[in-house]
Amino acid sequence: RLPVATTLDAVKPLLEEADPVKGKALFFSTKGAGCAKCHRTNEQSQGFGPNLSFLVKQKNSEHVMKSILQPSLEIKEGFSTQWILTKSGKVITGLLKTETGTQLELVKPDLARVLVKKDDIEERQGQQVSAMPSFDRLLTPQQVADITAWLLSNPEE
Repeated sequence: RLPVATTLDAVKPLLEEADPVKGKALFFSTKGAGCAKCHRTNEQSQGFGPNLSFLVKQKNSEHVMKSILQPSLEIKEGFSTQWILTKSGKVITGLLKTETGTQLELVKPDLARVLVKKDDIEERQGQQVSAMPSFDRLLTPQQVADITAWLLSNPEE
């Protein structure tokens, strides 16, 4: 954990010299950023979080940096976490995959699917907090710049 939070202003000047190779390593690292645990960068595969292949077309570095540092500022449609309390007292959280008149299907971060019968629900809330942790105290300004550079460099992983 960093003693001082990484800010957008600290990252911006580093973008010009950012290293996409280091950014890719951080994205796929099992320690540190580990973005690949939830995100994908090609259109063929799915993860728990949004597929990031659209970022290449957008070419919006500020959006990428803000999403890394403050993921709850803008939650992409379909990626709001649902919080469910069942009548038996069990708490279930996940992303809403499908909903019918009788049940919900939630997806957990490990991509496990949980079916919940609506008759079993005591309370249900849509959360306005991203399932993605904020990386402002976990990644240095250079690391955020490197990941941003890689994401905008047409990754095909």
